[in-house]
Amino acid sequence: MNIRKAELTDLPTLDALYLSLFKQMAVYEPNYMNAARQDEAFIKKVIAGEDNFIGFVYEEQGVVLGMAVAQLQSTDPYNCLKPLKSVYLMDIVVAEDMQGKGIGKSLLQQVKDWGRFNQVDYFELTVLTSNRSAMALYEREGLLPFSMSMRMVL
Repeated sequence: MNIRKAELTDLPTLDALYLSLFKQMAVYEPNYMNAARQDEAFIKKVIAGEDNFIGFVYEEQGVVLGMAVAQLQSTDPYNCLKPLKSVYLMDIVVAEDMQGKGIGKSLLQQVKDWGRFNQVDYFELTVLTSNRSAMALYEREGLLPFSMSMRMVL
């Protein structure tokens, strides 16, 4: 088991993992999500570390089985918000046939460690409420609900 920063040579695998993620999101929320590919320019931006992004991959025997994309962020400049730094988990996905084996947990830990290294105040992510297994993982890892977005189809 090895977790490392994503590299350009990982691009085809990251593309496939993103497609898997977006397909699953479209199953959970067909009114709002499409099964699609991630923009290659975005993946390259993450790999290059632009805009405070980082991408991690989990590999075993040289095969990438999962990935996480995170970004260092600061609170918006509103008077009511404390000026804090955070690490925001943008995306996390594990190959479908490897889910439930602790890979997601390991990637989450890597992102949290990266946040601590960068002296952030908190770790944050957004999850679809229909993705119960992801919510359960995040809660087991110590994350708590903070706010809720609500919507309806009109």
